[in-house]
Amino acid sequence: MKKPTDALYQSIAAALQRGEGPQLLDAASQLLEQEGPTERAVVACAVVLMRSGKLDAARAGLESFLKSSGETPAVLTNLAKVAAEQGDEARALALARRALELDPDYDGAVRWWAALLRKRSQDAEYRTALEGLGGWRAKLLLADEAWRMGHDAQAEVLLEQAVAVGKGPAMVAAAQKLEERGLNEEVVELLKSWEPKQHGHDAGAALARAQLALGRLVDARATIGRLPGRAHGLEQKLIEAELLAKGPGEVRAVPIFAPLWASVLPEAELPPLSAEPRVALMVFTDPRGSELCRSFPLAMSDAIRATGVESYVVLPVVKGQGLVATTAEWTFERTLRFLPPRHLPKSLVLGRFVSGLAGERQLELDVYDLASPGAPASLRAFGKRTEAELLGSGLKQLAKQLKLPMSPHARGDDDWLRALAAALPVFLVGAGSIEGQYVWHATRGLEMALGACVGNADPEPRLLAISLYVSGMRMGLPGFDDFREAVLQLVVEPRSPPTVQRLEELVRKA
Repeated sequence: MKKPTDALYQSIAAALQRGEGPQLLDAASQLLEQEGPTERAVVACAVVLMRSGKLDAARAGLESFLKSSGETPAVLTNLAKVAAEQGDEARALALARRALELDPDYDGAVRWWAALLRKRSQDAEYRTALEGLGGWRAKLLLADEAWRMGHDAQAEVLLEQAVAVGKGPAMVAAAQKLEERGLNEEVVELLKSWEPKQHGHDAGAALARAQLALGRLVDARATIGRLPGRAHGLEQKLIEAELLAKGPGEVRAVPIFAPLWASVLPEAELPPLSAEPRVALMVFTDPRGSELCRSFPLAMSDAIRATGVESYVVLPVVKGQGLVATTAEWTFERTLRFLPPRHLPKSLVLGRFVSGLAGERQLELDVYDLASPGAPASLRAFGKRTEAELLGSGLKQLAKQLKLPMSPHARGDDDWLRALAAALPVFLVGAGSIEGQYVWHATRGLEMALGACVGNADPEPRLLAISLYVSGMRMGLPGFDDFREAVLQLVVEPRSPPTVQRLEELVRKA
C-alpha cells in the first residue's frame, strides 16, 4: 500500500544514491515529521546526518529507534557505520555482526562488514569469520578469496553452493562474478537449472548474455523467449549477433549529420556550422555490448555542432537488416573505409568503455588528425556516479583536444542517453538503411524518450519523442498509434517550450 510520503522518501533515496548529503537535511527532517520514526525514515535521516558530519545526531536517532522498536538489520548496520566514522571499529564490527545474525544475507551489511574485517584481519582469520557467518553472500566473498589465492576450482564450488541456497538472487550475483572474469562457459554451467518462475528474470538474462557471448544463438533465443518479461536490450543484441553470423560482409556505414529528432521535424532550429574543421565519431565499443556506445557519440556530436563545428557520427549496420553489435572493435584502418569519401573529417574519434581498477566505468578516446598522420592523441574520461557525468567528462577532454571555439554542453541525463540509443532503429528504417521487419520492438525508443521527459524541462527529449512518433506513424510501424494521447499531452503541456508546442498540428496529422 502506497504512503503519502513515498514520493518524498524516494526523492531522498535517489539523491543519496547520487552522493548528496547536507542539502537533504530539510527533506529528511520533513520525512521524519510527516511519517514518524519508521525504519526507513530513521535510516534515511541518519544517512543524511552522517554525510553532513552530524554523527552524534545520527547515532541518537538510530539508538532511539532500537529502544522503541527493537533491532533490525538496517538500523544496526547504519549504527555500525556511525561507530566506524567515530573511529570505534571494534564496536562497528560487533554491531554489523549482530545485524548479520538477524539476516546473514542482508546486502547492506555483508560486504561492508567483510571489508572492515578484511582490513583488520589476517587471511585465515578473515576466511574463518566468513565461514561462520552462514548465508549465501558469504560464500561469494569466500569465492573471491579462493580466486585471489589461485584456487579456481574451489571458487566455482563455492558459487555452486551459494546458488543452491540463494536461488535467483544468488544466481545473478554469482553469474556477475564469472562474467567479470570472462568465464561465460562457467556461467552457462552454473545456471543450467534456471527456471523462470523459481529464479526470476535477472538470472535468466545472465544466462542469455553468456550464451550470446559464446555464440550459442539458438540457446540464447530459447532463453530470452522464456524470460518472465521483456528484455529489449538482450533481444536487440540477439538480432545483431544473428545478423552478423549470417552476413558479416554486408556491413556498411550510415553517417548521422544532425540530431536524430531533426530528421522529420520542419524548420528544425540547428546551429550554423563552419566548413572546418570537421569531426567524425565512430560508434564506441564495449566488451559488455552497451547501447550507450551509440548514444555517447551521438550526444557528443550534437554538443560539438552546438559550438559551430561540423560533426557527424558513423553508424555501422548490416545492410538492410540491423545495427552492428557494439562489442565489435574498430581499428583506425578499418574505420577509414567507412567514412563518406566526399565528407572526410579533419579529426576522427574512436572510443571504448573500460573498467578502472575499482570497477568504475571509464572512457578511452583516440583522436586521429587525418591532416597530419601519426599516433593518435589518447584521452581518458572518468565518471563518478552517472553515465551523464562520464559523457560530460569525455566531452570536456575532447573539446580541449579539438580546440573548439567554446565549451560544449552535454545535454540530458542517463534516461536521455538510453533513449537516444533505443531510438536509432526507427530512424534507420526511415533512412532506408534497415527494413522494419528486423526491428524487434519498434516503440521501445518512443517509450524511453517519453520516460526521459519526466522531470526534464529540456526540449531535446520532447523533440525526440515527437520525431519518433511522427516517423513511426508515417512508416506504419506497429504500436505507435497507442501513444497518440501521450505525445499530444507532451506537446501542449504548459512547461513545453515554444519549439515543441508549435508541433501540435504535425502530431495531430501524423
